[in-house]
Amino acid sequence: PRGGSHIKVCVDVRRRAEIAVPQPLLNLFERHMVRKQQARAAVPQVVKANMPQMVLLKRQLEHR
Repeated sequence: PRGGSHIKVCVDVRRRAEIAVPQPLLNLFERHMVRKQQARAAVPQVVKANMPQMVLLKRQLEHR
C-alpha cells in the first residue's frame, strides 16, 4: 500500500492440520493465486515451422 508498511508472513500452503491461518489472510493468499493464474492465461502464439528441422526430425523418426 502507498504510504503504508509491508508485512511479510510465511504461509504453509499445504494446509497442515497443526498450523492455523486466519481466514482473511487465507482469502488474501487465494485471491493472489487466482490473479497469478489468470495473468498466465494468454492468447496462443503462432509459431512458424522450421521446415528443414521438421524434415530431419521426420527422417529420424522413420529410421527408428
